[in-house]
Amino acid sequence: MIWGEAVNGVTNVATILIVDDDQQLVNTIVAKLSAAGHVCLRSNDGEKALEILSREAIDLLILDVMIPGISGFEVCRRIHTNTELYALPILFISAMSGEEEVAHGLAQGADDYLPKPFKTDLLLNRVNALLATSARNALTDELTGLPGPKHAKLEIQRAVNLKLRFAVIYAELLHMAEFARALGNEARAKAIRHLGRGLHMCGPEFPSKIFTVGHMGGGHFVCIIEPQLAEDYCRTVGRLWRKHRPALQESLGIPGQASGNFPAGIPEPELLFCIAVHEPSDRGASHEIFETLTHLRQGALAASGAGIYTDRRHAPL
Repeated sequence: MIWGEAVNGVTNVATILIVDDDQQLVNTIVAKLSAAGHVCLRSNDGEKALEILSREAIDLLILDVMIPGISGFEVCRRIHTNTELYALPILFISAMSGEEEVAHGLAQGADDYLPKPFKTDLLLNRVNALLATSARNALTDELTGLPGPKHAKLEIQRAVNLKLRFAVIYAELLHMAEFARALGNEARAKAIRHLGRGLHMCGPEFPSKIFTVGHMGGGHFVCIIEPQLAEDYCRTVGRLWRKHRPALQESLGIPGQASGNFPAGIPEPELLFCIAVHEPSDRGASHEIFETLTHLRQGALAASGAGIYTDRRHAPL
């Protein structure tokens, strides 16, 4: 559903904070968004904007980069270190429209970047798209009950902005397409839920202050943990998967539960783990961590597939 859209006669209203010191532009934006059914608050200062965010329930932030007080980039960074605010959708608007400025703004954790000048119809479209995406991502993943991809990425961005040393583990259940063709989509869903439970259950075994596990869709998961714990965590999840695999086979009516082996013709789901470490000195954003994990995954699949693969460019885990 799009925010501002009437449902059963009731308009779904969003509260939007606009932060810009160009009052004429702010008036124009407020008029456009108000006409679409949204409630608008305004500020012309970065520090004051953070004060408003601390006491008001804001659904979306429209933020200029060059504002009095602290910059829009700094406002964005502070939001993404705050566990109460870090899921807030942020739309940058700025006369700084070069590729580097746009890339830098998105690297701070913003969801979109709209160069000035812009048409208000385009702004409204971007606002509605962000609100709709935020509403979909507000719920946990229906299949596994774990946080979804948006929340997982925000947790990673928060750790980056806090300048923490952490590891991101990419966990994949391999051969899911073939598994579904052999046994059906419900069997595939059961296997994915089985791994999701295992990833979640193993977390408390490790004394981690930052542990998070999220489902990225399909057989793909990510976990955040201290680097020195990452490989042991992966091995523990692997042991738990093998231990409970006969129960999974039994629930699916697959023979061979006693040995834990899958019969011929049914591909065996295997686990792939890729580990990337982020150092506090790294200047890259969360998307660069995912790029590293993608390269590790590609190398792993080109080799043997299942197993634990770690990016060794940083200091030892």
